[in-house]
Amino acid sequence: MQSVEWERSREELEAVLAGTLPGAKEIDPAECSAGRFLLAYSDGRQIPAGAVAAIPLDWALASGFQRMVWKELAKVPFGETITYGELAARCGRGEAARAVGAALARNPWPVIVPCHRVVGAGGRMVGFGKGIAAKRTLLAFEKRCLDEAAGCIKKRQNG
Repeated sequence: MQSVEWERSREELEAVLAGTLPGAKEIDPAECSAGRFLLAYSDGRQIPAGAVAAIPLDWALASGFQRMVWKELAKVPFGETITYGELAARCGRGEAARAVGAALARNPWPVIVPCHRVVGAGGRMVGFGKGIAAKRTLLAFEKRCLDEAAGCIKKRQNG
């Protein structure tokens, strides 16, 4: 099984892994599709939402509803957000915003399945396993990348 894990320092990461995933091994990110996805993301490249489908994630780790939520969430584009209620509606369960939150809390592939892009009603920053500050950082990173890309396109168009 592969998962996406991060902490503030290598020591913290190793301590968390020892407690939650004993025997976990670090892999070279360039040697697997999920790692290459994360490297591209960290370089600020806008990865098409459909690219997640090409990563061999073990969807069997999820219940039917979780799988539906995670797969629908994987379609939310880089730099965009969706509310818990909107995601529930896309899954055919418009009144299940809390259940969506519970499904996202079990997401083993944050960033790849971008749970940081799910916000509360009215755009409120709520609910993210690594904390609201990390959620804001990821969303700000994506916005900055989009702004920079738009600036480059504008410069090319204006000569």
